[in-house]
Amino acid sequence: MALALYDRLRDAERAAGGAADAVVVAGAGSSRPGGNDGTLAAVRQLGLLLPVPVTAAYCSASAPAPAEAVALLRARGFHRVAVATHLLAPGRFTRALAAVPGTWAVAAPIADHARVARLVAARYVEAGAEAEARYAKARKAEAEYAEAGAGYAAMETGCAEAAAKIPLRVACQRETLPL
Repeated sequence: MALALYDRLRDAERAAGGAADAVVVAGAGSSRPGGNDGTLAAVRQLGLLLPVPVTAAYCSASAPAPAEAVALLRARGFHRVAVATHLLAPGRFTRALAAVPGTWAVAAPIADHARVARLVAARYVEAGAEAEARYAKARKAEAEYAEAGAGYAAMETGCAEAAAKIPLRVACQRETLPL
């Protein structure tokens, strides 16, 4: 994901006429615990790839908002602040990012980036393999259950046949029942 963000950011910087001196990674945002972990991981990873400060911002439900993050960086003396869009597809959030004042460049969403497509395909194959393994395990358990049931039924049949061969007098004596 970070490499896809990096590529889109570089495209936006080329279109703007040069490299940014600070970057805001803008994710959708979540109030759910752990909901922003993906954006924070992207910030850390992109920070390893870039020689400039990289910070997180969120389009909703979390702070800071992209406009706040850009304003803070500009107040610290950065003039070319770019936004790396940690969003999959164009929509309301990407339109809002394009309107953030003081941005040098705003990167495009990443859903159609080749690296993201390969990641999704790999996870799809992995999920399919896991589902196949679960299905095979369930089929094995079902067969074992059916085999155990058949064994129990055979045992019951065998017991009934054996019991039918015991004379009533012996059976009653064995159970200490009166005749």
